[in-house]
Amino acid sequence: MQVIAEREFEFYSPRGKKPKKVTVRLGKPQLDDSGENWRISVEIEGPAPGQLFRKDAWGDDSMQAIVEAVWLVPVFLRAVIADSGGRLAFRGSSDLGFYRDPHEFFRSST
Repeated sequence: MQVIAEREFEFYSPRGKKPKKVTVRLGKPQLDDSGENWRISVEIEGPAPGQLFRKDAWGDDSMQAIVEAVWLVPVFLRAVIADSGGRLAFRGSSDLGFYRDPHEFFRSST
């Protein structure tokens, strides 16, 4: 998989004191075998050593595949940590950085 984006999170187990790393990677959009649909591999590594979750997001074009992949990442993260009772943080915050109000972005960038 050719990685085009990556983000690291801290995973806090209810039993552990030191956070573990969870890494999310998005692959480069690629046409499927039919040549009509696009897919992006989403990979989540951790929090347990050797734990790897892979799933593809699909779209009618490369842009839709990217949007679907980014939209699905938080869903996949919840599934990966659901049984652990732990929590994730991004740079110390519970805001994992996937949901933003576009109006806030444009307001703060001027």
